[in-house]
Amino acid sequence: MGRVMNNKQTGAALIAVIIVVLLLSLLISGAQKLLNKRLDIALSSKQQLFDKANVQAKLAELTYLIATQRITPAGISTGQNPSGLLRTEEHWANMYTQDEIRVDGQYLESENAVSSIEFSVQAENGLIPINDSSHYWIKQYLLRQDLTDFDVTKLVNLLHDYADEDDWAKPSGGEKLSYLRAGLKPPENFLLQSCGELINVMEWKDKLGMDDYLIENCSLQRGPVVNLNAIPLSLWRILWPDSIEKVVQRRSQSIWFSNENQVDATELRISPDYYTFFSNGSFIVSARTKLYSKTVKIRRQQGDMAPISVRF
Repeated sequence: MGRVMNNKQTGAALIAVIIVVLLLSLLISGAQKLLNKRLDIALSSKQQLFDKANVQAKLAELTYLIATQRITPAGISTGQNPSGLLRTEEHWANMYTQDEIRVDGQYLESENAVSSIEFSVQAENGLIPINDSSHYWIKQYLLRQDLTDFDVTKLVNLLHDYADEDDWAKPSGGEKLSYLRAGLKPPENFLLQSCGELINVMEWKDKLGMDDYLIENCSLQRGPVVNLNAIPLSLWRILWPDSIEKVVQRRSQSIWFSNENQVDATELRISPDYYTFFSNGSFIVSARTKLYSKTVKIRRQQGDMAPISVRF
């Protein structure tokens, strides 16, 4: 009888030990997972800090180049090719420096980076200027959106009325009274201060369906002249789809427009009154890693002003 009781007690003790071991295993496993998660968070935070530092360093480098280096039709010189900086009297000996960073918004991989980092430089005058009074380029864009000539004219007139100083509406346009009747905020009667402000213009949001692409590829430039060498390839594809392959090939070979004949040989539907081959000193600069990205606007100043202005 006693032996049976001992066997039962031994069995119960063994089961208790097994339960305790299982509980300890579960606790240890949970603690290990929590520890691993905390370690992963710590490593991710550390990597994000490194990435942030690398992005800031790349932006500082590009800011310096924009402020100090030569700008050619191919982009911004990096100063690595001394022959590209030679002069003949007061003129550059060569049109290109052969070491330029392209300014058409294409992302490039940075060399000598601790972590993988990409950057892009977009000349603002390579984008569609929405504050230009001629509205030449916005018309070109709208005409590619399967809109009728009347719809394009109406949208342009509405944009003009929104931005001009008076309250006199153009034909098919709209001023304060039209906005109030439609239950909308009256127009600012001032040049647009951001591309996103387009959605406040009467009928624009409805016609374009909140066209994020246009908002991301427009500029606040007031002049009607656009730099053909800085138009993003995706935007060129919309404006002139028949010549996009030619332009892709030219840019991949670092061949850039520098005269009217080259433009005519590529795309005939561009008025020479509305394009240039040079950037005007205003750039949108971006740098990114897997964990961090940042974009700034950098303007190269002239005269007695500070060398650059930077907007975040």
